[in-house]
Amino acid sequence: MAGTGDPRGFLTIRRAEPVRRPVQERTKDWREFYVPAPDDHFRTQGARCMDCGVPFCQGDTGCPVQNVIPEWNALVQQGRWKDASLALHATNNFPELTGRLCPAPCESACVLGLIEQPVAIRNIEQAIADKSFSEGWVVPLTGVPDSGYRVAAALLDRADRPTAIICLSDVLALGVIRAAEERGIRVPQDLSVVGYDDIAAAAAAKLTTVFQPHAAKGEEAVRLLTEGGEDVLLPTHLVVRASSGPAPS
Repeated sequence: MAGTGDPRGFLTIRRAEPVRRPVQERTKDWREFYVPAPDDHFRTQGARCMDCGVPFCQGDTGCPVQNVIPEWNALVQQGRWKDASLALHATNNFPELTGRLCPAPCESACVLGLIEQPVAIRNIEQAIADKSFSEGWVVPLTGVPDSGYRVAAALLDRADRPTAIICLSDVLALGVIRAAEERGIRVPQDLSVVGYDDIAAAAAAKLTTVFQPHAAKGEEAVRLLTEGGEDVLLPTHLVVRASSGPAPS
């Protein structure tokens, strides 16, 4: 495990939170709540980690995903951001989410919290995740058309090829249509293709799909987080376009 550059940093450095953007400003967009902080802010906060012999912040007492928190705190303090990213992603596949949404039981378990404010673990985690994306160390993998294309190619090359393919997203469905076109398979005469989401590209491609209310989902998610309440079932509906039709005879 990497040691801290200043094992007594917690004696002189106080916890400092990133600055929140004004409410009147952040309610007008979907950008971050916090004003971006420089690397030195997180390096300083990482130096508050005591590098405990028994780190209660990780393991069952503090972190459900077993993050090696003292290790990447120390690496950030040393300016070794890429190593910190590797250490963080070794145990957590989505720190860009947990760094924002997790209630941070690790901070409640932080030994420093016995005498003063705990280490700002969640903020440091988010900073590592964000830097991983900005530096290109982590590349987002989404439902790109190539994924739908590759799976569809394997299916459509079979002797007993399907007459319909229903996809988890419109993006995947667009890849399916490309694979069909390359093989001279007509959509929808020979193959029906259905997506999910009803994105703008689906309408342009005349793709049959299932509409889901994206804006309402976001609004309800925020309401449930801030106000609580029962789960909500939002309506969806089928949007029939030119990519689906009767099964070929």
